[in-house]
Formats: sequence, C-alpha cells, structure tokens
Amino acid sequence: MKVSSVIGIDLSGPRNLADTCVAVFAAQPDNLSFQRAIHGASDQQIYHLVSNLGTAEPVVVGIDAPLSYNPAGGDRPSDKELRRLEIGRASCRERV
Repeated sequence: MKVSSVIGIDLSGPRNLADTCVAVFAAQPDNLSFQRAIHGASDQQIYHLVSNLGTAEPVVVGIDAPLSYNPAGGDRPSDKELRRLEIGRASCRERV
C-alpha cells in the first residue's frame, strides 16, 4: 500500500495541554521525510492539519494517548495494572 504521509500525535492530559505534539512526515519509498511539528497543538489544529492534507493516498496516523486520566494526579488505575502485569511477567521470565 502506498502511503502519502505519516502523522504522529502525542496527546497529553487536560492539565498539560501544552505538551500535546504532532509530527508530520512525507512518506518516501524507502524513508520518511520530516515536514513539520506542532508543539502545544490544540484539537482544532490537529483536525485541520489532518483534514487539509488533501491527498487521495492513505495517511497513517499513530496516536499515543493516556489509557485513562486521573484528575487527582499520580498513577491511573490502568497504569498500576500494566505495571503489575509487567512485573509479574518479568519474574516469570527470571524463573525459566
């Protein structure tokens, strides 16, 4: 499949919107070519960036976002569970 662009989006939580970033790359046959980045991107900026690419070829969008948000701060329950599962797997591997 031929792809025209690859976009990476790193979404931050509501308390640190300035940390949301977007990077855009043009897809070449053998590599990606950096086009632009937006630091502190708003939802509207992200939407306009993606919808204004104006290409008939597919665009790949990768999104890194929190699994959930803990307004009180600290670890979210999902983060604690993932860490617990990883620790359990690591100890199983050590025993093998």
